[in-house]
Amino acid sequence: SPEMLIGTFGSRQTSGSIPEDPWESVWKDCLSKKPNQAFPAYDCISITLPAIQYSERSRTISADCSENICAKEVTVNKEAALAGSISAYRLQFKQKASVQGEVKATKIESSASLNLEDRACFDRLHATGEFTAQDRLIGNSLVCSGNIALTDTQCRIIHLNGNISTAGVTYACALTVSGNFSIGDTLRSQSIELSGNFNVCADVHTSSLTAKGNGAFEREIWSTDAINANGNITFNAAVFGKRFTASGNLCLQSTLRCPWG
Repeated sequence: SPEMLIGTFGSRQTSGSIPEDPWESVWKDCLSKKPNQAFPAYDCISITLPAIQYSERSRTISADCSENICAKEVTVNKEAALAGSISAYRLQFKQKASVQGEVKATKIESSASLNLEDRACFDRLHATGEFTAQDRLIGNSLVCSGNIALTDTQCRIIHLNGNISTAGVTYACALTVSGNFSIGDTLRSQSIELSGNFNVCADVHTSSLTAKGNGAFEREIWSTDAINANGNITFNAAVFGKRFTASGNLCLQSTLRCPWG
């Protein structure tokens, strides 16, 4: 019988086996490698941040800071290294910054260079320029353009444009990536649109996949609906889908199984 993949995208456990944060256990991934089975309804998933009592109304940071920050409005307007955690409603980075602690904010905006070394939870994160996440990102909307490096990302909507590298797992309802990019190691999204020069080293589970440009898929693809390939596309592992359409230069190195193509 087909291998059944059932897992919970893990919450960090304390010594008493109690999740540290309720928002860390909101995402469940129940998938089967059986192409004719319905894809999970990721549209019903949303991220709700825990209620926060802010100790300050606003906080402006213009230098390195080692304390924990809890304010409704937080603005970093000078290049800074932040060693503590940040809790905010709106968090703005106007200059180059790095954050060592955990971040919880409804809105996160970065217009320069931002490096997050610990986990981050948000409703919306918009970043331009350089953005690096060394730990888990959990949110509803992630929009980034520029030089982007992500590790373990689970968001309802993900839009990435530029030079992109993803590692670990990527979970989404809708994923759009364009530019020069590499994706690994696990990709789960209801819809996936890829364009540009790319190399996908992740095993892919999706409802629909569209790939345009010059690219290669190194691991298996499982689609419950349509796979569309346009350009110079290479599939180095097995492809399973309901419908398969290709135009351009197509290279199949392994199995292709679909009722219609």
